[in-house]
Amino acid sequence: MDTIVVVDDESIYREMCEATLTPDAGFRVLSFASASEALPALERVEPALIISDIRMPEMDGFAFHRMYQEQFSCRLTPFIFLTSQSDPETIVRGLDAGVDDYLNKPLHPDILQAKVRSLLQRYRRIISQSYTGRLEDLPFCEIMRFCETSFLTGTVELASNGQILNVPFSGGEIALENLGFDIEQAFESRSGTFTIKTSKIDYRSLSVSQEVLAVSAGTSLQGENLTRPPGRLSGLQVGSRLLQLQTEYSDAATPWLESIAVLDGRILHKLTQEVTSKDLVSALNQQHEQLEADVRQRLEQQNQQPKGTDGPDFHTFYDQGYQEYCQGNYQLAVELWERAEKLNPDDKTLAVNLKVVRNKLVSISS
Repeated sequence: MDTIVVVDDESIYREMCEATLTPDAGFRVLSFASASEALPALERVEPALIISDIRMPEMDGFAFHRMYQEQFSCRLTPFIFLTSQSDPETIVRGLDAGVDDYLNKPLHPDILQAKVRSLLQRYRRIISQSYTGRLEDLPFCEIMRFCETSFLTGTVELASNGQILNVPFSGGEIALENLGFDIEQAFESRSGTFTIKTSKIDYRSLSVSQEVLAVSAGTSLQGENLTRPPGRLSGLQVGSRLLQLQTEYSDAATPWLESIAVLDGRILHKLTQEVTSKDLVSALNQQHEQLEADVRQRLEQQNQQPKGTDGPDFHTFYDQGYQEYCQGNYQLAVELWERAEKLNPDDKTLAVNLKVVRNKLVSISS
């Protein structure tokens, strides 16, 4: 059931939304007479959609929308403005601010329900996807690279040594200014688990093809309503290199699982199979383990490093630098990462790595 938050100082419109967006229609409405009432409550619940009047005392709809975005920067909640103003300037101002749609007062119940359903359906064309794994298998340094190369927006949650760290990403770039802790803590987390929770991608900030970024909703299998399982993400150490292993579920016309082994952005091995089991989590985990076994076997048969590791390149310096960092050889880590930086000065993850290790050296020397 979708939670819809309605904010309007006129009770007649709050009551109308509650009477129209009923549990029988698949909705639960939380209504508030002002934005200042709504914001504290929104700390406890993440709504599927917000409907807000524009003209309200104390805080108008524009200010409420801005405050919500600032306070909940990792959310991408759709907004509908209620307005009795039909002038183009007001509409353009709202659309420029990121508001998704308008409804004119007085409200028509059928139009209200149709607008809400249409907007929710549009947002669900790209749903949240999540990945889980162990920090022993894939260190935070490599998780950052995965988020950057996949252009992810969302949060990485690290659970390590009884502590929970949340690291926000936007368009694949870590948002250092929004961290409530020193990023070095994440680098020092060598054991525990991680969960990557991605949000709807904001195409306004990216110039990447929709074919690459689109993720369709995974909510059904053979007519049954099932929860989409989180993907699995891990790493496989081969010599001085680390392969990334990834498995996720897709609900195409025929639901299937896809697993890939990636090195330096190249797919080295791919494993796909049609989903026949209703236990999606077990099926996904089994296929991920099969991928790891297949890759190990192939590499043992070849008895060689993966292709592309003959000479020192960006990824070689990057991986070796992280190994030296883990061993406490911070000066050598800086030197290796600086070599990598010369080969790819625009790499955002590498810039964070260098900042962390340089700070480490300063703290040791002081």
